[in-house]
Parts: sequence; C-alpha cells; structure tokens
Amino acid sequence: MTLWRQVRAYAPWPGSYTRWQGKLLKVLDAVPLPGGEGSQLGAVTLLESVAPAPVGVVTREGILGLKRVQLEGKKDVDARDFLFGHGGFVGSTLPS
Repeated sequence: MTLWRQVRAYAPWPGSYTRWQGKLLKVLDAVPLPGGEGSQLGAVTLLESVAPAPVGVVTREGILGLKRVQLEGKKDVDARDFLFGHGGFVGSTLPS
C-alpha cells in the first residue's frame, strides 16, 4: 500500500500528514489492512477489536490502520488514546 510505505519512509522527517478540523494531523505509525470497498475515500472508520489498529482510513488500496498519531500542537499518542479524547474523529472524512 502506497500510503503505508510513505508513512514508513517519511518517518521521522518530514513525516506524513493530513488535516482534521483545520489542524495538521501527523500519522506516525500505521498498518495496511484489507477492506474499505464501497466506502468513501478518506472516511475514518472504527475497526474490529482484533485489528492491529483501533481506527482506519479508507484509501484506494484498502484501509490504512492508524496506530500512532499527533495532532498539531499536541503530544504524539496511541490512536486508541486519540479516540478517547476526540470523539468526532470516527465518522469524519480526511482530505486526500
């Protein structure tokens, strides 16, 4: 998956970014997962409890499972902890 390779290649600098609620969201660690067919590109979905990542983003090549993220101006956190503090994240759509 292209985005997963980008996250790995660009860590730690310059990093892989997207935007959420007008702020920069840095993807620090991710995992490629199958699925996402028929879903809107960029849709943030809650993954099953057995998945290696708690939340994922639908891409053209499957789902990019987010494991560690950092919101602009905040510390980097595990994606599960990010979900606890940002309830509106699941169900949102991230720009490409």
